[in-house]
Amino acid sequence: MSAPLAKRKGNSSFMGSKSSKKKNNTANQQKISDKEPVLKQALAYTENSCMAKYQTSWRRYFALIIDGLIFKPLEWINKWIFSSDPSELPLFIWLTFSSLAIFVYSVAMHAAFGQTVGKMITKVKVLDISEGKLSYKQAIRRDIVPILCWPISIYASYQASYGGLEYEKIFASPMFKIYIDILLGWIILEMITMLFNKKRRSFHDFISGSVVVKVT
Repeated sequence: MSAPLAKRKGNSSFMGSKSSKKKNNTANQQKISDKEPVLKQALAYTENSCMAKYQTSWRRYFALIIDGLIFKPLEWINKWIFSSDPSELPLFIWLTFSSLAIFVYSVAMHAAFGQTVGKMITKVKVLDISEGKLSYKQAIRRDIVPILCWPISIYASYQASYGGLEYEKIFASPMFKIYIDILLGWIILEMITMLFNKKRRSFHDFISGSVVVKVT
């Protein structure tokens, strides 16, 4: 075989191999391209599944109602104590205790279990932002605004005990109205904040570095 002929055959074989590789690459790219929508859907599904655990708004609302019902007996006890015409100091001590109880309950339950009884029933849990256990410091920071308002409640208790206010008139006193207005404003701020982030973190979650998730 002459040298030019062998050279042509070699070039032809090389070009054929190159063309085959190009076709294979094109086919592989086409397969990847075909799989892209499926991969995107899978990623979107995974992301949606992960984000679904943070959709806790209604559960938290019902948990708050349940926790409120747990403390309803305190109101009945308060009415009974007022009706029995108690002396001033025992009345003041009791009202101070009853107003503090809800904060102690919230902080202790969140720090110990990440849940109040209401949250246990509605199956939500408060975690650290890294989704580990909540610390006592974080639990306190979550309730920092109601805790800071507690002295107002103490003053209202003092007025009731030593100022001779009737039980129903405590709630009509100017200081108690300020206390209620602050708490209502705080709750509204919490609800608004929850609507504008994917993990539904309320303002107190940002303060404490916490997040609320669904639990099974």
